[in-house]
Amino acid sequence: MTYHPITRLLHWSMAVLIFANGALAWLAEDAERPLKGTLFFWHKSIGVLLLLLIVVRILMIRRHPAPPYGDNIAPRDIRVHKIISHLLYLLMVLVPVAGYLLVDAAGGKASLFGLFSLP
Repeated sequence: MTYHPITRLLHWSMAVLIFANGALAWLAEDAERPLKGTLFFWHKSIGVLLLLLIVVRILMIRRHPAPPYGDNIAPRDIRVHKIISHLLYLLMVLVPVAGYLLVDAAGGKASLFGLFSLP
């Protein structure tokens, strides 16, 4: 059971970025200015990047679906795996969107490392 190399790269890149972004938010909460602003800039930029990457990852599923399940896996386990996977994908979309809405409601800007700002 092997996944497409690009799917694996997206998976591990996103995993590292998600944990790094959580750490940035945690560190920024207690930081003093101007470090706090810098940490939140990176946090928001990584959030925008993660949102773009999850769109790419979802599109990749159509071209490179997951390999079939083994014969030794119970149907119940397959259903649980699919439910959890769908919930994780939903969270990977909803969390950055919720962050963007919070930033927008506070009158802030979210950008991709300063290259472009979200409307």
